[in-house]
Amino acid sequence: MYKQLFILILLMNMVSSAHADAFAEKETLARLTNEILALEPLIREAERRRSPGSSVKFQYNTLRGDLAKTRHGIEAYINQSNYRPRKFKPLKGDYRR
Repeated sequence: MYKQLFILILLMNMVSSAHADAFAEKETLARLTNEILALEPLIREAERRRSPGSSVKFQYNTLRGDLAKTRHGIEAYINQSNYRPRKFKPLKGDYRR
């Protein structure tokens, strides 16, 4: 009897721990999306300070697009109850022209 009760308590603890871990992960990912949004003022500042005569131009719109895709992917994961892997378009990642 005690052995069964111990196993039951152990299993209940494991399940609640898994839910706590999932919540903690989603909470951390939500903070990450806020950090991505917080990058926008820095991007605007860098864009204002760019050198007009430079032969290589940094593609700020491409950076913004890649950050938005990343943020939307994180938000989709956070908001889905049953996550199923799917294919995403690759990030451009080339910020020079």
